[in-house]
Amino acid sequence: MKFSEKAKSLYLDGYSCSESVMKAAQEAGLLAKNEELCRAMKVFRAGIMQNRCLCGALASVILILGLQPTEGNDQKVNELYKKFVEKYGGSCCRVVSGKGKTGVEFDDPQRKKYCSEVVLTAAQFLE
Repeated sequence: MKFSEKAKSLYLDGYSCSESVMKAAQEAGLLAKNEELCRAMKVFRAGIMQNRCLCGALASVILILGLQPTEGNDQKVNELYKKFVEKYGGSCCRVVSGKGKTGVEFDDPQRKKYCSEVVLTAAQFLE
């Protein structure tokens, strides 16, 4: 299973958007396994503790890039951010997964299906 598909699967299994990307990255060997880091990513769920600000999947991908020991990560982060904003119209959870995009209220269970695709797309930036 590809890393991005694993992230989506973990999200649909109950992990938050931010946790699912981080956990999948660790399982794929992109980062050393670190349960504390996975737990810390919970604060980014639903746009930073349900404040619907920064997309948690995007936050995880940016953090993973920042932890990579390669040069050019600043440029990669800028490119990733621009592509994400271009695709979703913003980087805030409320913009990415709000009613205008999904057609449902934030707490509606149908939103999870939509957000699983956001998790998939964000994770694909690391493949």
